[in-house]
Amino acid sequence: DFNTAILSNGSSSAAEKAIALCWVLHLGADIHQPLHAGALYSADLFPDGDRGGNGIRTDDGTLHSRWDAALAGQSISENVRAVLNERILWDTENINWEQWLAESREILLDQVYTADMVSQIQTAGRQNQSRPQFNLSPAYIEQMQSIARQRLGLSGIRLANWFDRNLN
Repeated sequence: DFNTAILSNGSSSAAEKAIALCWVLHLGADIHQPLHAGALYSADLFPDGDRGGNGIRTDDGTLHSRWDAALAGQSISENVRAVLNERILWDTENINWEQWLAESREILLDQVYTADMVSQIQTAGRQNQSRPQFNLSPAYIEQMQSIARQRLGLSGIRLANWFDRNLN
């Protein structure tokens, strides 16, 4: 909201607008990534939270880094085609960033932190064990990539709509 006000204020300098634009783009995209929408807490292992999956080790980096890189190494044109094919299910007109965050949080709780992950973390905490490492299954990775594509597509379309409605 702060940066929107700067962008729409005719007396803001070009430098102020450039910085505000960068923040709107950064935060508008990040808010669509589920691990930017919350953290897992465990009294024993994560009393201050897992920092959005950064405290959870997987077979190839942290859970957060795996989600951030879910589409790495894939063709941009393939992902764009997939995003366009799936977009009929989206609420693209929604320009409420609080709703975007709520959607990401729901995905975080329902699909990112699996019941098995939560159970293993709770068990390790109760038994004074170290934090478990998770091997992400091919099915989990496929679902993660699908969600990442959808959220990436939504963020692009929604930000375009946001700019259209807020900066005209």
